[in-house]
Amino acid sequence: MKPVTVLSAGTWGITLATLLAEKGEPVRVWEYDPAVVRELTKTHLHPKLPGMEIPHDLPITSDMAEALHGSEAIVCVVPAAHVRQTCRPGLPP
Repeated sequence: MKPVTVLSAGTWGITLATLLAEKGEPVRVWEYDPAVVRELTKTHLHPKLPGMEIPHDLPITSDMAEALHGSEAIVCVVPAAHVRQTCRPGLPP
């Protein structure tokens, strides 16, 4: 099965990715801020989602190409004001 890529490690993105991962779906998360990626990967906790642990095997990256490579589906959950600038680099020419 090909993975699903979730764009954004905000509350919606992490919640969706965690639910998919817990159901056994291959999923990975892209986050624009490398510092956020480091913190989420280190703690497996989202500061705005107390009590919800991020699966240890859920890949989170700030590398868009890595996140999109071979994905079956892309779920964009970035704030509306940032959709265009986030999604444009991942679109085919």
